[in-house]
Amino acid sequence: MSERLAAVPGVTAVSTELDVPVALTTGSGGMAFTELNRALLVRPQAYARLHPGSGSLPGLGERAVAAGPGAVGVSAGDSLGVRVGADDLGRLPVAAGVPRRMDGGAAVLIPARLLLAATLAQAASRSFVAVRPGADPATVEAELSRIGSVSTVAQWAARDAGTRASANAGTLTAVMGLGGLFASLGLVNTVVMAVSETWP
Repeated sequence: MSERLAAVPGVTAVSTELDVPVALTTGSGGMAFTELNRALLVRPQAYARLHPGSGSLPGLGERAVAAGPGAVGVSAGDSLGVRVGADDLGRLPVAAGVPRRMDGGAAVLIPARLLLAATLAQAASRSFVAVRPGADPATVEAELSRIGSVSTVAQWAARDAGTRASANAGTLTAVMGLGGLFASLGLVNTVVMAVSETWP
């Protein structure tokens, strides 16, 4: 899916993110505590590019996770037991963290390459797309609409806050609008779509 989106004229970057339930264990021995939460499976460099303020996510090139926008009581330097479906990733260090959001979000970000293909195929997903400055948003939106439906960032954010826990498996959400992404070339647009496709 990322490759199809990247091939659309005017698109300069894509971050496809998969939403999965995750069991996170803190502490050890008699002090161990496991809580069910949400995780985003990401490609770290793509995520950092499309989410201003997240930094470069150092350390996610190795076996590590990052504290997500909905993390509570988890921060860089901690370690967590991580299990996603049948994939028991064992104890992983929290190598970085992204800014927390008022409306919550995923507790952790996990490099997608650490998960089995079967897990990736069942996960709900969304893709953020950066649009080249100077490109006509309407033209890009029309091309993206050939792949799936397109909505504004505000519309996507409102839906995400209300339906995060009940997202349908295998749904890609794509968003179109101003994403507050500033680069040396200036403001770029962010896109999000909805199609029934699997990773990538």
